[in-house]
Amino acid sequence: MDQIKIVAVVGSLRRESYNRQLALAAKEMLKGKADFEILEYQDIPFMNQDIEFPAPDSIKRVRAQVKAADGLWFFSPEYNHFFPGVLKNLIDWLSRQISETEPQVLAGKPAALKRHHDWDSGDASGAGPSGGADQPFEHGCDECASADDPERFGDA
Repeated sequence: MDQIKIVAVVGSLRRESYNRQLALAAKEMLKGKADFEILEYQDIPFMNQDIEFPAPDSIKRVRAQVKAADGLWFFSPEYNHFFPGVLKNLIDWLSRQISETEPQVLAGKPAALKRHHDWDSGDASGAGPSGGADQPFEHGCDECASADDPERFGDA
């Protein structure tokens, strides 16, 4: 039986970001249990309907990787209580219909979300940099499942 294929989407473009480190740790933990790859999307342009059809080569590449995946695992920081703009831009491209006959690649794709943020370290009061007003984002992924959910991700 083929291994489940998971594509990790890191919401930070920084080479040594904590979220990239988490994704690499997950890849190591799943070695031998799942085919796990990190989606590289630094080269995609801003979503722009003027260049949507035909899609740029970088968009075709990331769409093909996502389409081939059994599931997605998002590793994302939280900026101002939302996910980063680069991730929003990627989701904008992936959520668009590919052509008149081909749907977008995210439809029905199981997804999991793991976020790491540095605002919860805070000061001695635990208030954090925003004075205790920090609330985690609970939107941005309509249907998230845990990677160990056998109904959604098999036996990975």
